[in-house]
Amino acid sequence: MGKQKHCLFIYWNNTNLIKFMFTKRLLASGLFFIQKDHEKHRTKLLKNYEFMRIGTNVMLRIRVWIYSITTFVNANSRQERKNYMKNTTTELQWRDVILKPGQCVRTTNDSDYAGLEGVILEIHTGEDKETDNLTPDIHCCFDYPESEIQVQKLEERFSSLYNMPKKLEELGLDEIIMSPDELAIIPKKSVYLLHYIGTDEWARPVYQDQYGKLWKDVELGDYEIPHLYSAVENEFDGEPDTPIPKPFKILTAKPKNPYEFQYMMLGRLQSDCEYYLNYGNRCIGRLYHLDEKKQIAAMKKLWNELPDEGKPEWLTWEQILEYEKEMYAITK
Repeated sequence: MGKQKHCLFIYWNNTNLIKFMFTKRLLASGLFFIQKDHEKHRTKLLKNYEFMRIGTNVMLRIRVWIYSITTFVNANSRQERKNYMKNTTTELQWRDVILKPGQCVRTTNDSDYAGLEGVILEIHTGEDKETDNLTPDIHCCFDYPESEIQVQKLEERFSSLYNMPKKLEELGLDEIIMSPDELAIIPKKSVYLLHYIGTDEWARPVYQDQYGKLWKDVELGDYEIPHLYSAVENEFDGEPDTPIPKPFKILTAKPKNPYEFQYMMLGRLQSDCEYYLNYGNRCIGRLYHLDEKKQIAAMKKLWNELPDEGKPEWLTWEQILEYEKEMYAITK
């Protein structure tokens, strides 16, 4: 037989672990010395220890949830909970930031919960802390991300941390204990100040706010008030992702094309010609100028008014001559 050793592992089977309600005091003081063959049982002990570590974290979170439910049993909305906590918890001065319940916060990029936004519920700095962290416990309630890409990133991150598949619903975003270093304050009623910086490869106007974040007009500038969405990975040519939180103010708008009228009219006259030659059965009532020669003459005039570098790729001079040839074929 191999040499017997005392192993500092907590050995417990899965069924008993689920039934067992750990408390902070027990975790701090209770370590079981099990007489086992170290080499023979090492792998099994490590697996059970890892499973129990994850289970312990879950049990502690359940304890927090139960405490929250019993404390806020008469609070039916987040606003009521925020108001309650304002009256029961003091603010925290952390470096150059003042944290207090009710504040809107965003997780930093270094946090495991990066990308989430929510509100502070509680602040614990003394013996009432739920964790053994050296920093204060900041209890936060986070909103469910609107972006599917962000949801996927969070699930992949926590699946890697727990070494098992994890869904965002399992993380309990209603109450997460954070470190102050993982949080950034969101100014209340902040206005996004936007500057037009160009057009992406899909003809979507792109704006940049005062924080460096990019926003795209998914309606291609067709409306007076742009329909803005964030860009995936904040890339200039990235796909639109989530809508911009209002309010926003455009300081530098997209410059208007001085030949916009010519482009619009050319497009309209070309559509008339296509309909006239196909489904319109050569009905002149479908033409804007109600006459084939006037229609072609107007198209030539508008096309020649455009600068050489601004000639439309979708309507060349040869195409106009082809329309003229086909439309004049019957009228002669």
